Amino acid sequence: MLVVARGRQVVNDKEMIMSLLYSEPHPALAHRDTRHPRPSLWRCFLNALEASRRRHAEREIARFLEAQGGRFNDRMERAIEARVTGRTQKFCCD
Repeated sequence: MLVVARGRQVVNDKEMIMSLLYSEPHPALAHRDTRHPRPSLWRCFLNALEASRRRHAEREIARFLEAQGGRFNDRMERAIEARVTGRTQKFCCD
C-alpha cells in the first residue's frame, strides 16, 4: 500500500512544504491484525441457540398453517403471533 501525506506549514515567515511517502502501513499500525477476529465460544453458542429457536418456530408455523388449511390471512397471522410469542389474550375481533 502506498500512502502519501502532504502538508504546508509557515515557520518564521517562511512557508515550508512537507511530503511523506510510505510504502507500507505506518509503524504504529503494523501490530494490528487485519483479519476479523473469530467469534467467541459464547457468541457461537448464542448464534446456534437463536438458529435452533428460529427453525423450531418456522416448523411450528408450517404445521399450524397446514392444519388450518394452508390459507394465510390476518386472522391466521394474529393466531400465529399469539402462538409463537406465548400470548393467550383474546382479540377484540375474534
